[in-house]
Amino acid sequence: MKNKLIILVFLGVFANAQAQSSFVVVEKPLPFNHWATSFSTDIIGVNETFVSNYWEKFIEDHKGQALLRSMVEGDVEYECVHVQIPFLNNEKGTIYTQLSPNDSMTGVLLTIWIRMKDGTFYSAENDPKSADNVKSWLLLFNQKLTEADRD
Repeated sequence: MKNKLIILVFLGVFANAQAQSSFVVVEKPLPFNHWATSFSTDIIGVNETFVSNYWEKFIEDHKGQALLRSMVEGDVEYECVHVQIPFLNNEKGTIYTQLSPNDSMTGVLLTIWIRMKDGTFYSAENDPKSADNVKSWLLLFNQKLTEADRD
């Protein structure tokens, strides 16, 4: 009986560990500006250098330039300028990006904030459906990154 219980607990823990999806995007308001929205995706199974290099290429593919602004204790910050943002009618904007180890240290947490041409930050408050487009764009990056990791 005791062995069966141990096996069940082990299988439950193992199943939960494997069930974690790397294709999840979390949307939340910025703490200093409730009209701005940040988007985060947890990219499992890759290291920060790989994600960082691929993010720079992804930004270049969108006609932008990723400028490294900070690299401190595992956190990397970019200011991505002149990015043609497909989910905002290809308007050019600035995407602030932070890469950091995720909480479980099994991958990278990528968080973005979008500053529009007029200096305001993108907010899903005005158009909640537009947030789905941002999420889809990040999931596209996540998917391409995962495919590149398999090569």
